[in-house]
Amino acid sequence: MRSERLSRVIREYQEKRSRIEQISRYNKFYSGGVRMFGTSNQEEKNTSEKIEYRIKVEAARPTKNDSIVMVDLDVNGVKIKSCMLKEGTVTKDGEKYKKGDKCYFLNFPSEKVGDKYYNRVWFPVSNKNMEDIIRQVQSLL
Repeated sequence: MRSERLSRVIREYQEKRSRIEQISRYNKFYSGGVRMFGTSNQEEKNTSEKIEYRIKVEAARPTKNDSIVMVDLDVNGVKIKSCMLKEGTVTKDGEKYKKGDKCYFLNFPSEKVGDKYYNRVWFPVSNKNMEDIIRQVQSLL
């Protein structure tokens, strides 16, 4: 009985460590899961062309802050609850976007490990996917 419990604890520890390592590798490549206007063109070519994501917004809940909406997504049959869709404005002129342009951020659910937050789930969000999510949210509200 004791050895079974010990082996279960070891297995859970190894699974958690593996998940944290995967998240760490992801965070080195991406910037913490916050996607401004979706992925870049290079990322889109590498990921989105290989896998087509069917995204359905199942629920959209407004918050006290008018620029934030909590959304529940269904991505290829996998439900992702409590994603945060934020609306913001560009504060500085850049290569693509001008000051005052409206932009959207999609934050995925995260958990705190030590002093850092890591996404529990994510998928590459292309510009097309982001526009689709925004359109569905606007129709629900």
